[in-house]
Amino acid sequence: MRKVRTASGAVAVQVARKDRGWVVVLAHVGSAHTDAELGILLEQARGIVTGEQEARRVGGHLGRACQARTLRPACANLPFHTETAR
Repeated sequence: MRKVRTASGAVAVQVARKDRGWVVVLAHVGSAHTDAELGILLEQARGIVTGEQEARRVGGHLGRACQARTLRPACANLPFHTETAR
């Protein structure tokens, strides 16, 4: 799960994973304008994460149900970028 501040000042809640340094958004849960809304969205996101973990245990994957969206590398804000061998 991750929280991202939107241009309107709301807080967007997303379910995401990292793949080779890139953030892949699996689901956009919603945007909250109040603490109460944020709590509800975080609870919904926890349910999605729990469901994804259960699906992986039995061989499925949430990515099939949601259109994944890849964002910039998580380390893009650093002043330098180093490649690491895997």
